[in-house]
Amino acid sequence: MLNNDFKLTSTTEHLLLYFRRHWVRYIVGMLLVFGSAWFAMQIPLLLGKAIDLIRNGARMDDVLRTAYLLAGSAVGTFALRIIWRTFVLGFIRGAETYLRQRIFAHLETLSSDFYIKFNTGDIITRAISDVNVIRFMFGAGLVSIIDASTVFIIAAFNMVNTAGFAMSFIAIAPIPFLLFFIVKIRKEIRRRQREIRIATSHMASKIQENLTGIHVIKGFAQEESECADFSGRSQSKWNAEIHMARLSNLIGPVIQVVFGAVFTLFIIFSAGMIADGRMSVGQFTAFNGYILLIINPVSNIGQAIERWQNGLAAIARLDEILLYPPEVFDRQVDEGATVTEGKIEIKGLSFVYQTPERKQDGSAYNRQTVQSEKDDIKRGTEKTNHNHAARYGGINNNLNGTKYSLPAKPALRNVSINIRPGEVIAVTGPTGCGKSTLISLLARQWAVGDGMIYIDGRDVNRIPVKTLRAAIGYVPQDNFLFSVSIMENIRFYDEKLTDDDIYAAAGAVSVHDSIISFSDGYDTVVGERGVTLSGGQMQRIAIARALSRKPKILLLDDCFSAVDAETEKAILEGLRQYLRNTTAIIITHRVASAALADRIFMLDEEGAGAELGTYDELVAMGGRFGELVKKQTGRGHE
Repeated sequence: MLNNDFKLTSTTEHLLLYFRRHWVRYIVGMLLVFGSAWFAMQIPLLLGKAIDLIRNGARMDDVLRTAYLLAGSAVGTFALRIIWRTFVLGFIRGAETYLRQRIFAHLETLSSDFYIKFNTGDIITRAISDVNVIRFMFGAGLVSIIDASTVFIIAAFNMVNTAGFAMSFIAIAPIPFLLFFIVKIRKEIRRRQREIRIATSHMASKIQENLTGIHVIKGFAQEESECADFSGRSQSKWNAEIHMARLSNLIGPVIQVVFGAVFTLFIIFSAGMIADGRMSVGQFTAFNGYILLIINPVSNIGQAIERWQNGLAAIARLDEILLYPPEVFDRQVDEGATVTEGKIEIKGLSFVYQTPERKQDGSAYNRQTVQSEKDDIKRGTEKTNHNHAARYGGINNNLNGTKYSLPAKPALRNVSINIRPGEVIAVTGPTGCGKSTLISLLARQWAVGDGMIYIDGRDVNRIPVKTLRAAIGYVPQDNFLFSVSIMENIRFYDEKLTDDDIYAAAGAVSVHDSIISFSDGYDTVVGERGVTLSGGQMQRIAIARALSRKPKILLLDDCFSAVDAETEKAILEGLRQYLRNTTAIIITHRVASAALADRIFMLDEEGAGAELGTYDELVAMGGRFGELVKKQTGRGHE
C-alpha cells in the first residue's frame, strides 16, 4: 500500500528503471547490431572486387582470398544478427514483462473511482496491446534506426571511394527529402494509431460485457442486436485501420519511385564512366549493391518512425493508468495501529459519489498536478477536509483535470451510530438508501473524511489500509468467485489456513455438505464467476471465504438473497456460534433475519439514520421498522 511518500511512476520512468538494471545486455546487443551492419556493408565491396579480379585475370589465390572474405562477411552478418536478436529481443521481452507487472500492481492499488471511469475491456487492451506496441518501439523500432544509420554512414563512405563524390551525391541526395516526407506525416500516423487503439478498446469492452452477461442476452433474445452492435464496432476498427494503411502504405511506394529514378540516373552516367575507364564493372556492381542496401534501411526508418509514434501514443495511454492516483491510501497513519476489539463509532458520516467524466481532449495526467496533490497530502488533513467539502460544493477536479458531476443527493446523510465489540447489527432500509455505501466506507473501499469513522477509538484514516482490511471480513453483493477450486476460493492465497479451518468455515454457513456431495468435493473447479454453482452456494462460499480468516469485523452486504428465509436463519445462527467475539454488520431486507441481530439500524430514503434499537423496541415504536414488519409478516408487535 502507498504511504506518505508514495510516488506515481510513469511508463517512461519504469522503462528507465528497468534499463538501469539491465543496460549491459541492451548496449551489447546494440553494438552487435552495428557490427552486423558493418559486415553486411562489406559484401558489395568484396563482390565488386571479386568481379574485377576475375575480369582482369588475377591469380586464383587472390580470387579465393576475396571469396573467403565475402563468405566470412556473410557468416559474420548472420552470426551477429542471431546474437544481437538474442540480446536485444530478450531485453525487450523482459522490459515488456516488467512493465506489465508494474501496471497490474498499480491496478491493485487503485480505488473504486478508477474502475468507474475506465471499463474492463479498455484496461485489458492497454495492459496487453499497448505494452506490445512499446516492445516493438524499443525493439525493432530502435534497432531499425541504428541499423539504418550504420548502413547509411558506411555506404556513403564506400560509395564516395568507389564512384566519386558526384555519383554518390546523386544517390544520397533524395534521402533527406524522403526523411522529411516521412517525418511530415508522423503526427497523422500517431493520431490514426490512437483511433485504432480506441476502436480496439471498444471491441474488447463489448466482448467482455457480452461474455459476462451472456445469460441476460440469451434471456432477452438479444443475440442479433448484440451482434449488430459488435459489427458496428468492428467496422469502426476496420475503418481506422484502412485510414492508417492508406497513409503508411505511401511510404514504401514513394521510396521505390525515388530510388528507381536514382538507378536510372546512375545507369545513364555510369555507362559513360565505364566506357571511359573511369569506373570498373566491379565498382559498378558494388555501387548498385550499396544503393540496394540503402533502400531497405530508409524504408525501415519510415516503419521505425511509425512504431515510435505508435509507442508514444501507447505510453500516453498507459500513463493515464500509471499516473492515476489511488483515492484510498495510507496518508498519515499510526505506525503499529491494529484492530483488536472491533468497536465501531460513526460520527456524522455523509458521503456523495462522484461521477467521472473524461476530458474532451483525452489528455493524460499532468506530472505537475500529481506532485501538487502529493504535496497537499503531505501537509496533512487540510486537503482531505477540502475534498470532503467539495463533495457538496459543486464540481471537484481530479489530478488530470477530469470533471466530476455530483449526483442530486448524498448517498449518506449525517449518519451516527456506536457499535460495541462483538455486537451484531442488522442494517435495513429502502432500496438506494446507502446501506451498501455504509459498509464499503467501513472497509475504506471509498475515501472518507477524517473524524467520521473510528475503529477501536482510532480514526479509520489513521489505520494502515492493509491492517484494516486484514481485520475485516467483507462480503459484497456480487459474491465473486474465481475460476479455481472451491478450496482455493475459500483459502484465497492465505497459506496460514489449514484444510480444517476451511471445512469449519464452510460448515458454519451450511455449505459443507453441498460441497462434499460434488464428485470432486472441495477440489471442484467452479466456472468463471462461479457459474457452475447455484446462487445460494456461491453466496455461502463467498461468506465462508470471509469467515475462514476469523475477522474482528464482519461486513455482509445483502448476501443471503439467493437462500430462503429458513436457510438464512440457520446461517446467521451458525455465524454467531462460529464468530463469538466478532462485530458483525449485516445488511438484510428480511425482518425475520434482522430479528436475530442484537440491534437494528434503519436508514430512511435520504440516507439518514432513522431508527436504532432492538427488534422489540422498534416494533413497539410503530415507526418505519414497525411498518416494514407489518408488510412482511402481516402483523405488528404482540
